[in-house]
Amino acid sequence: MRHCLLSFCFVILTSLPLCAHDGDLMMEEGNSEGKRSYVKVGLLSSSAGFSIRHWDDASGRHTFDKLTYYDNSALGTSYTAGRDGFSFAYCQSKGENDSVKGRTRSRDVLSSYFGRKAGVELFYMDKKGEYLDNPRRYGYEPGAPETKRPDIRQTNFSVNAFYVFSDWFSLRAAFDQCERQLHWDWSFFLMGSLNYNRIRADRSLVPASVDTAENFGEQTGYAGGRYVCAGVLPGIGLTLPFHNFYVTGVAFAGPGLMHQSVSLDSGRSSSACSNLLANI
Repeated sequence: MRHCLLSFCFVILTSLPLCAHDGDLMMEEGNSEGKRSYVKVGLLSSSAGFSIRHWDDASGRHTFDKLTYYDNSALGTSYTAGRDGFSFAYCQSKGENDSVKGRTRSRDVLSSYFGRKAGVELFYMDKKGEYLDNPRRYGYEPGAPETKRPDIRQTNFSVNAFYVFSDWFSLRAAFDQCERQLHWDWSFFLMGSLNYNRIRADRSLVPASVDTAENFGEQTGYAGGRYVCAGVLPGIGLTLPFHNFYVTGVAFAGPGLMHQSVSLDSGRSSSACSNLLANI
């Protein structure tokens, strides 16, 4: 049995430097140059959702195709301060109360340290309010009270550690944007990831029309759960500078282990499984 097959989170941050301390303006080493101290203000948009499917161990197949919840996130103002590789960012936003999608309140906190060849980041996200995708499939009209779920709360805490093998690839330029890569380069990476995701709701997340024993067996009434996932992901990155700008792309993929504890009509159920992790 797998109740939450996929949980996803996307974060887009666009920022401009607010100030850089005089006397600390530039440092240059190897293939990069950057600011030692900075304050940035920008716009942050984070989107988180989850999909629910049911896997029947006896038949070896999915007995219910996935249903998906999305949030109605809005752009929020982010504030970031950093010095010598350390940084801290905070953002809080509240979307409009849409007649179809409802309202989502969110809070994001990101703290990190990136050196020349290694770095670590801590991310915390708390969102409240989601809506059901494709509600007509379950007998509801878009915007019906059953499709807007202000009671759904999704909390995510993750720790990621990175190591870059090339001496000429700037981790700070790729992940913290406090340095600028001077020349193109690529490198192999290694990433370790630990992720805790919790989904809470006041009642079942599965619409009553499909929350049946035929679809879910004895696992009806799914109302959220706790998911802990850990993995080691090798990866590769490439930076292409042009004029005073640069573009960096990094992709990771590797094996992971997940433990889940879910809330059902019959009580709490726990299980563990292996999976494939990816990060781009």
